[in-house]
Amino acid sequence: MERFALKQSQLCGSWEMKERLGMGGFGHVYLYQHLESGEKMAVKLCRLELNSKNRERWSREIQIMKKLKHTNVVQAREVPEELTSISINDLPLLAMEYCSRGDLRKVPSGYFIIENHVVVFSEVASLSFVYSFFQILNKPENCCGLKESEVLSLLSDIGSGVQYLHDNKIIHRDIKPENIVLQENDGKLVHKLIDLGYAKDLDQGSLCTSFVGTLQYLVVRETKTQLPLTALRKVWGEAVSYICGLKEDYIRLYSGQRAAILSLLRYNTNLTRYKNLLFSCSQQLRAKLAFFKTSIQQDLEQYSKQSQSGISSEKLLRTWQENQEKVDEFMKVADVVHLDEEIVAVHFEIVELQRSPFARKQVDVMEQLSVSLELMPTCPSTTTDCLSVFPSEEKAIELYKQLKAKCKSPDPPHGYSDSSDMLKIILQMVQNQDRVVKDLYTHLSTILVCKRRIVDLFPKLETAVTDIKSAETGVMQMQMKRQKEFWFLLKIAC
Repeated sequence: MERFALKQSQLCGSWEMKERLGMGGFGHVYLYQHLESGEKMAVKLCRLELNSKNRERWSREIQIMKKLKHTNVVQAREVPEELTSISINDLPLLAMEYCSRGDLRKVPSGYFIIENHVVVFSEVASLSFVYSFFQILNKPENCCGLKESEVLSLLSDIGSGVQYLHDNKIIHRDIKPENIVLQENDGKLVHKLIDLGYAKDLDQGSLCTSFVGTLQYLVVRETKTQLPLTALRKVWGEAVSYICGLKEDYIRLYSGQRAAILSLLRYNTNLTRYKNLLFSCSQQLRAKLAFFKTSIQQDLEQYSKQSQSGISSEKLLRTWQENQEKVDEFMKVADVVHLDEEIVAVHFEIVELQRSPFARKQVDVMEQLSVSLELMPTCPSTTTDCLSVFPSEEKAIELYKQLKAKCKSPDPPHGYSDSSDMLKIILQMVQNQDRVVKDLYTHLSTILVCKRRIVDLFPKLETAVTDIKSAETGVMQMQMKRQKEFWFLLKIAC
């Protein structure tokens, strides 16, 4: 029979029981507060009906907790002598620091510290709890999502705590939102791991082979454990949902790639228009400069002959010579070869992007994702026609249907089975997805770089067109001045 819940306001000497904080697999957790100092402490009491194996786990949890000291792992406390009276069996109590912000499952929005760094850790018992973190998004105030810094804060704290456990050869084996509590320290919120009842102390080469933890947050390496068919059906259902989710995620990512390439092509269309405008202005300027330069050269030659007869004008000569120098400067403005080379290079990159398998409409977006791993070394990564399709999603669904039929049969089997077959499909899908998504991100990066180059070209083209039009205006002004000088000379001569 389970221990009865302690009554509110129960006194144990100077300690008063305020409330029950929660219930774990081994017992209840109560909040006690010292009447004089106001100190608060969480006390965990073991249940009466625990078998010998769970009693051993209870004792091991207390032993592990007492030797741990880390910011992101809840700290054990010495049990006050006055509280020992509430234990009605031979098992010790577990006293811990009290974390006032509750657990991650119940945490309200806005209770997160902001940090600008990411902690990278190589080994984590389970990161499934991260997905449950987003259950907070269902709240109306979080309809637009959480800040990236808030999620990074959670990953930083829990990653640090898990790494500390691993460094001490301890694996938690039951990480989930309910086992992550929050405590405010100096205005910052800190995430802490609790409930090491299923923790494994890997001392002297011992192995972790038992099946423990919460099914929804079970790590992949536990798939060889034998489960009842009814429990296996639930696990396989989640596996099928996960596999289908991989496909949907990739389709969305692929659609984003299609949108990115279409955006790039629109930018390229504008680039082509600017290019045509630039070359048109350049050709017109070259034609006018060629005509004006020929005219100036003719004027200078005729002036040289005329000056021998005694009629000359130094002012007019200097004006013509200055105009000739300006023509040479304007010819440099009309030279847009360097811009043409940059534009051609961008066009070439866009053509190569359009040749990519990701840019072909007729290619099945899941073809590469479903490819058999055994055939991958013989297939070029950029060729989809030679890929042998392995229907991972269909096979997973078929396996689940077969198991479901067994469970619903008139005489359902009562045996046990593992998830090895389903694991092979998941592993294949994940590995193929990692490869294909990596290629797709590389493709997207190339699109982004190409688009950036086009954006950088626009100001250069605008400046070049403006300079060409200014040079064209300057040529026309010099030509008009030249015509006025001729008519002035004609007026004097007449």
